[in-house]
Amino acid sequence: MPVIILEGADNTGKSTLAEALHAHFGPNAVVVKSPAKYFDWDDSMNEWTSEFVEASSVMSSNFYFILDRVPEISELIYGAIFRTPCTERFPHFLRSLQSHRVMFVLCTHDGFEEGELDKVGNLIAQPNHEKIVAAYTVMSYVLARSGVQVHLFNRDIKDSTRRLIERIEDM
Repeated sequence: MPVIILEGADNTGKSTLAEALHAHFGPNAVVVKSPAKYFDWDDSMNEWTSEFVEASSVMSSNFYFILDRVPEISELIYGAIFRTPCTERFPHFLRSLQSHRVMFVLCTHDGFEEGELDKVGNLIAQPNHEKIVAAYTVMSYVLARSGVQVHLFNRDIKDSTRRLIERIEDM
């Protein structure tokens, strides 16, 4: 079962990409969206992880499991910048990835679009955007060194979604 992890700074197109992948793969795919707010992490992380484990145990090898953010990764990135990160889950999560065909998709963009900076999350994250992008770049390197396929997705580049789908189908 291929596992596609979509990560990146806020408003880089992760959820939009998840919807496009789900539309392409249809009934052979499921999208799981992780908790979006930092104050939900403690209560929701166990529930989210359980949902991932339960779903992955019943999926066939030709089923696509699309994760729209992963708490074990996002919390390391955002926690390191905004608060004390929760790090104890990451080593176990990294080991669990090695038993699946995994592609880590780092979502980026060329700049914020009109109106995006009006959202509360962006008012907080935007001044730290360079730090967030740098941290995700380091995370991409760590995952690649651990044997995870890494793909850079830029929502502003024409045909990015089509090229990503081709790479996923070749997994």
